Amino acid sequence: MASLCRMPTASRLRTTGERQRAGSTRWGRSLLAHAWQKGRSLDIVTHALALAAQQVLCTAPLLVAVSALLQRFHLGSVVSLLTDLLGLDGRSARAMVMLFRTRFSPTTGSLVIGLALSLAFATGSAATTQRMLEAVWGVARAPWHSQWRQAIWVLALTPGVAAAMYAAHVGRTGPMTDPASNVLVSLLLGLCAFGFAWWSQHLLLRGVIGWRHLLPGSALIGGGIVVASVVSMQVVPDELVDEAASYGPIGVAMVLSVWVMSLTAVMVVGALAGAVIDERRYGVVPG
Repeated sequence: MASLCRMPTASRLRTTGERQRAGSTRWGRSLLAHAWQKGRSLDIVTHALALAAQQVLCTAPLLVAVSALLQRFHLGSVVSLLTDLLGLDGRSARAMVMLFRTRFSPTTGSLVIGLALSLAFATGSAATTQRMLEAVWGVARAPWHSQWRQAIWVLALTPGVAAAMYAAHVGRTGPMTDPASNVLVSLLLGLCAFGFAWWSQHLLLRGVIGWRHLLPGSALIGGGIVVASVVSMQVVPDELVDEAASYGPIGVAMVLSVWVMSLTAVMVVGALAGAVIDERRYGVVPG
């Protein structure tokens, strides 16, 4: 009688164990598990943090240089461009003005030096981005004589950022209401990010990885930027107001730094996901 009572319990335990093993096997074979394991083996978090730090160091002087350039030739202001990009208004827009407000009128020489220093900082960002992509795709380190590709990437960065800001401005000037314009701006930014990411990966990987193989990851980066833009337009304005009230311009700069870091994380995750998808499709990373 006792053995008969124990049989259902033993059967249930075996069934539970089998389900757990089956679930573990399915997880191990899943795309997400593959991406997790690859990310851990590459220490992708370290790559992401290094790239985020470089992007912040690159973005700050670049924004200052562009702000000075626009002010010198009376072409507008970075504040209005960032306001369109982040969907700011009222107090949040005034908080952004606090960061870039200045009465200094730069000379042409100062502008040239500022832009040169900005490009020098951006070169470090290009090198870090290249190393991250090489690690993700399993490509050998670029030889020293191919560093001209980093210079090309740096020269394309400023017009790329300008194109994204102009797309945001176009999205704001239409007759649509705020929610609809936010969606339109996010889609335009995602399109710009997709194109720039696709071209950047092919350039910095020296053409070793074909355009077709880079397409899924670039599309994921573009989609991630769309989502990140929608979220940031809901979160960043309130954060700017709070941090500006608590810490002044330093608080505003910190919010912008976190925003840049989040966009960098989207790029790293998208590149990793693209490589994983390609490995699953072809069995090995294409060379």
